[in-house]
Amino acid sequence: MFSNIDLLYIFGPALLIAIIVLVIIKNRSNKQNASELSKAIDHFKITSIVFGALLVVLWLSLPSTPSLKSFGYPDDISAIKGDAKVLNLFKNIIKQL
Repeated sequence: MFSNIDLLYIFGPALLIAIIVLVIIKNRSNKQNASELSKAIDHFKITSIVFGALLVVLWLSLPSTPSLKSFGYPDDISAIKGDAKVLNLFKNIIKQL
């Protein structure tokens, strides 16, 4: 989705926003009168959600990969039996890129 944009322009601000959210929630949870276990569980939940959001941003930054069929994927095993046949297959793939 974001394959033509530099990763730093997308992931940098997302990382800064994630850090700010984590700091704000950590400060808010320190002010509450809760047990240490409850604070740790809440911190784990929020950290997991933020980490998941950052993974989604990274996933959307991946370029789309075409299917193997468009590169001349072999129809049967005999097409890749010998080294010369595999080399020709790789050459065809590189030509199509």
